[in-house]
Amino acid sequence: MRTREIISPGNTAVKEAVRLRRKRNRYEQHLFHAEGEDLLAAALAGGYMPRQVFVLEGNVSTTMETIRDAAGGPDASEPDVEVCICSQPVMEKLSELGSGSRVIAVFDFIDRQLAAETAGPLIYLAGVGDPGNAGTIIRSASALGGCGVAFSPDAVDPYSFKCQRAAMGAVFRMPIHLDVTSNEMIAYATSRGLAIVSSDPHHGLAVWDSSVEESRLLAGDFLLVLGSERKGVPQKLMEVSCLRLRIPQLPEAESLNVAMAGT
Repeated sequence: MRTREIISPGNTAVKEAVRLRRKRNRYEQHLFHAEGEDLLAAALAGGYMPRQVFVLEGNVSTTMETIRDAAGGPDASEPDVEVCICSQPVMEKLSELGSGSRVIAVFDFIDRQLAAETAGPLIYLAGVGDPGNAGTIIRSASALGGCGVAFSPDAVDPYSFKCQRAAMGAVFRMPIHLDVTSNEMIAYATSRGLAIVSSDPHHGLAVWDSSVEESRLLAGDFLLVLGSERKGVPQKLMEVSCLRLRIPQLPEAESLNVAMAGT
């Protein structure tokens, strides 16, 4: 590991890291940052090594030891990570939290191509635009045995700060697939023999009214399509769905948000 000290919030490395708050800059550089010790720990546990870590002075030894342990311990090759030892004003400049953070790590993009060998329910977010909902769905999919979460081109960016915070490190455990069109998703499901199940709050079958055959379908591998709360699932995906589900609610109730419904 290489270390350097950064005292000024106007440092070039700090400015470059701050630029990653914008989606366009993240995708130009294929880099994103994760804020806090918990997200760094989740990344290391998932086998993802940061390329750069900004650490508040006073927390350097602990952070470097954590990274070395993840790389294989003291006998392993030194990980190729730049550790920036930062003053409090620098960390406040970098942080998207109101209180600042002790650790902020920069990673290469970790999204993957859809793979034939995946097993378990696959989630497709078609136009879901709220980062908190998307992050919660990633977290739930990770906890409940999902095999991945795919995002349509018009869906929210899973590398955004709010999505990462809601996912609580699950972006490093759950395969993420970006810019998957409806046609690509249908073709993938067809090639894998996956049943396509869509959320349909108006005309879907109540979740507890499913038949034995439908229950067996949901016990295996399938594709669950979730749409935005405003527009719902695109018609093209509705038409190829073998099962549409809804969660019955009281007439006066507002619709459930997509994270709650999907979970």
